[in-house]
Amino acid sequence: MNYDEIYQEFVGKDKVQPLNIKKGANGTWVLRYKEGMLSRQISCEDRNILDQILVEFGGKNPETCKTEGKFLELTNETSSEALNELGHRITKILVTGQRVTRQKTFPIDMPAGTGVQGTIRSKKIKRDEINLILKDREEVTFTRVFSEPEEFDNLVGFIFSHESLKDLKWYVRKLGTESRETNKQCLWVRLKAGDGTKSMVLELHELDGTFFTDCTRQDLFDAAGDMFDAPCKRVKVRKKKDLVKDICLFAAEDGKIDLNGFEAVV
Repeated sequence: MNYDEIYQEFVGKDKVQPLNIKKGANGTWVLRYKEGMLSRQISCEDRNILDQILVEFGGKNPETCKTEGKFLELTNETSSEALNELGHRITKILVTGQRVTRQKTFPIDMPAGTGVQGTIRSKKIKRDEINLILKDREEVTFTRVFSEPEEFDNLVGFIFSHESLKDLKWYVRKLGTESRETNKQCLWVRLKAGDGTKSMVLELHELDGTFFTDCTRQDLFDAAGDMFDAPCKRVKVRKKKDLVKDICLFAAEDGKIDLNGFEAVV
């Protein structure tokens, strides 16, 4: 089936709601959707066609990609040429520089007659003291927009030659690039990888100002080009937990509280 044939399957249907795309049998792809109250699906060998249908009918694309980890930080060796070699021109950057310059702990002895740390009459093992913690931190955050790549190189040179900035640790929070192949404006955003670790990634989140969930997967990958490192699929999850209510039983017996669907917790 081609794009026009699949598109005609949707035209005139009642409240079509695309849900997701998954792999089917024999090398096909399946688009799951709801038509009114009914769940339906349609298959195609070309996933790109289904991606177009998904987005065109208001479905959300959960897939994008991340770039190489070296772009997460700014160092004195960072240059616009690294992006140029991957087919992109740098247009904007949001960075944060930070460091802790001093961290000290000052113990303060507590005088008698002001209470104790542990249980009354317990055997004291440690000195009766509290700690005053002192921490000095330097931090700066700013955004710069570039009309030419050389302006970014000049910025890096300025940062790592400035007495107050050169010793900070620099993190890239957002990176704007333009793809030479597609002429698309790409916005890469720093966020947690979502793999259960504390690692960060720089993900492609916008094309020409459109959020990735409203773009087709292929358009995102084409714009990323050689900056593509690995695909990402973003979904939101939340913990399942039972709802526990602390109530007054007398109020329940008086009918003031509805306990239908609840049971006593031991």
